[in-house]
Amino acid sequence: VIDARLSGYVSTISNKMNLVASHRKLVDRIEACLSKVAPNSQPPPIQLLGKSVEDQKNIADHIASRYAMRAFLLPIDFLPQAFQELNDFIRLWSREALLHQHILFIEASALEEYEKSKIALIQRSLEHIQGVVIISTFYQFTHMDRTIEMISVERPTREEQEDLWKTELGDV
Repeated sequence: VIDARLSGYVSTISNKMNLVASHRKLVDRIEACLSKVAPNSQPPPIQLLGKSVEDQKNIADHIASRYAMRAFLLPIDFLPQAFQELNDFIRLWSREALLHQHILFIEASALEEYEKSKIALIQRSLEHIQGVVIISTFYQFTHMDRTIEMISVERPTREEQEDLWKTELGDV
């Protein structure tokens, strides 16, 4: 159960599709990155680059499953715009993430370089939110106190797609 004050911002990701082999390797890579984090330290934000937000959400959901966590989606347009409201969100989310083992997936794939105010909001969020944060965007964040782990998510190959369809659809 998530704090009711967050329910207007985030929703659960329930994207239980099987992963193709190349995406399983990315989940393994993210898991290796997270496993290197020292106790009582913050993991780096994970930035997923690629055209398919659905594939990225699926990867985030599989990361959450590996750690017995739940993944939540925060669309960029739902990120609080006012400074105090953003700080309240960061505080509330950080508490929820630590108490209940949640992962935040910020969906900002349509973010453009000219959207300076949104970039500033995201950058503040990435620097201050505690817990695992995954962001989907092509924007290259600079001048941050935290290092971002950037991972390219390629579309599945034709063979991977065929295997996935066979697995999902069976002998139809």
